[in-house]
Amino acid sequence: YGEHRVAEVARATATGLSLAPSVLMRSAFGPVSVTAGAGVRGGLARLSAEPAGLRLGAAGWRAWTGPFLAADLSVPLSDGRFLLASVEIGYVLVPARGRLGKTADGEPLIELDGAWLAGLLSLGTRM
Repeated sequence: YGEHRVAEVARATATGLSLAPSVLMRSAFGPVSVTAGAGVRGGLARLSAEPAGLRLGAAGWRAWTGPFLAADLSVPLSDGRFLLASVEIGYVLVPARGRLGKTADGEPLIELDGAWLAGLLSLGTRM
């Protein structure tokens, strides 16, 4: 989820849902394991824009996709618990663009495009 406000002009939001098929390799170094690989992430993004003032905004679902690289590190703690740190970096090749109007230079008013970086830090338990 992301939101951007352009002062006195509009509020734009993007909410996404995606899947990421990938090929990963895992190596263990004693109790620590490292996983790395690549894949393609694709999904749907709900793009919406609400102009300032009394005019009504609009929203719509758009598809997007792009390749990514991912890696994670799993470190055991105690009593079956572990710490997992992950990172993913990718680039949108097929962007989601909103047909909610255009700027003065003819560009889409809202789009999901460019590079992304995601991270995760979690605490887990083995069963």
